[in-house]
Amino acid sequence: MCRPGRSSPPFDADQALKTARAYHAAAALLQTNFADLYARARRGEGVRPEPVPPGTVGQPLQPEMLTKLVGASAGAVVLQALALELILKVRLARCGKKPWSTHDHAALFAEIPEPERTAANGRYRSRRHPSMRETLQDAMAASAPLFEEWRYMHEHSQVTAPNTEMQCAFEALADGL
Repeated sequence: MCRPGRSSPPFDADQALKTARAYHAAAALLQTNFADLYARARRGEGVRPEPVPPGTVGQPLQPEMLTKLVGASAGAVVLQALALELILKVRLARCGKKPWSTHDHAALFAEIPEPERTAANGRYRSRRHPSMRETLQDAMAASAPLFEEWRYMHEHSQVTAPNTEMQCAFEALADGL
């Protein structure tokens, strides 16, 4: 989004591809950081030492550990969703279509020519874990609102995200670029 009175610069697919890959890599680092923090919490690090009230399951986390876990998770989701948005826009630009201002992965994916969607879906399906959505189209529909939801997670009572699924989708879409 541009400031009032300014026009959008032309979409540079090469620069967008570099940026998308950087966001994807940073999201993977944050996801690894989250996994490490989560493992530490499961071992009892970062938990409050005071007695647990009856009926409570496990030890409550110290605020600092909880902040780190939420930050690593949210940062990974936002960056991965943004990486997906950019890689979809690169695909569109490389097909001769002008990307438009949206964060909706499903809408962007729908505009990619059918042969490219089919090829990307095949790559996704060959890499996906059985617990993931079966098609890339389904994964794009699930990830479509995540950038905005997680960017404004303080406005929601809860948010969920298929982060590994988004990583797999990104790799399927980035393949060959």
